[in-house]
Order: sequence, then C-alpha cells, then structure tokens
Amino acid sequence: MYDMIVFDNETDIDITHKLNNFELKTWLEHLTFIQKEIYALKKLFTLNLDDDVDGNDFLTKLDLIQKKNLQLFDELLNYKVSKPNDKLCENYQCDLDLISEHEINRNNYLNYLKQYRNLKNQIHKAIYG
Repeated sequence: MYDMIVFDNETDIDITHKLNNFELKTWLEHLTFIQKEIYALKKLFTLNLDDDVDGNDFLTKLDLIQKKNLQLFDELLNYKVSKPNDKLCENYQCDLDLISEHEINRNNYLNYLKQYRNLKNQIHKAIYG
C-alpha cells in the first residue's frame, strides 16, 4: 500500500501531481503484470487443449494486444522520464499543461484496458460458453 503524506502547505495542484505520479507508477506495474498474463494465455492456446476453440484466432488477437501493451508501456515510460518536474512549474499554465498531458495518458491507458478486458471476455466466453 502506498502512503501518501499530504502536508498542510501543499496546494490542491501539488496533491494532484502527487496522485498523478502514483497513478503513472501503478499503470506501469499493471501493464507489466498484463504482459505476464498475456504470455500465459498464449501458452495455453499453443497447447490446443480445447478442439472447440479456435486457438489461432485468439493467438493472433493476443499478439496484437501484446504489441499494444508494449507500445503503451514504452509511451508511458517515456512520458515518466521526459515530463518536467512538477515542482519546477512557476505558473498555473505549466501545471495545467502537465495535468492535461496526464489526462491524455490516462485515457490511452483506460482505452487499452477496455480492449484487453474485452478480449479476455471473448476468451472466457469461447472456453466456458
């Protein structure tokens, strides 16, 4: 569990930046976990355990979602490394720009999760009906 200490002298913007940094760290960890999960799912389909399920179709879809995962991970890692330090913002516009960029990345992450969950639902439905 992450304990975030909020100091009395911190503004709402300071707290937002702290939360955004924590959120970014969580996204990267989650994408790493999903990579491992995709690898396991692909391994299951290569074993061809169920003749009623078209494993090749799901392997193709898993390959695609895996590529998207790696691409998003790289984008978020580059964002993490390249974004300016929020403590160096000297004006409100700088803060707003950082928050806006984070929102774009959040939407990209959430869209990816939606695609991945949809694929997992398709797999579950194909296996269990």
